[in-house]
Amino acid sequence: MRNSDCAAKALIDRQSGELIGICTFTAYSLERQRVSGILQGSQPSEIGVVRLVMLGGARKYQKRGFGQDLLCDFFEHVKKIHPALPIKGVYLDADPAAINFYARLGFVQLSATPNAFGAVPMFLAIQHILAA
Repeated sequence: MRNSDCAAKALIDRQSGELIGICTFTAYSLERQRVSGILQGSQPSEIGVVRLVMLGGARKYQKRGFGQDLLCDFFEHVKKIHPALPIKGVYLDADPAAINFYARLGFVQLSATPNAFGAVPMFLAIQHILAA
């Protein structure tokens, strides 16, 4: 699952045709120890997840709820694929400025220190998505 095909969802302004925002994601796997304090019970050495690769919006549309709209649509997609691909959650690498945005949605940091690119790995367990 580590290098699967990527999928995308886009929001387009119907009047102007401008791109409002985009969300890309892929099937992925994490090593068990990366989520050991988050997932309960015995887990395989590789944990199947959906990786949110990118969530972004055009500057003029930011801070207007479109990012959250894209994420809600993404979560609905995750709910649909979960029966066929029993994933354990959603993984992403958050820009430090976006950590609070993701934390408000239930994501938890997997590491307190940013990776080599300055991003902070975060995880949201599938049960939170299914319950929403």
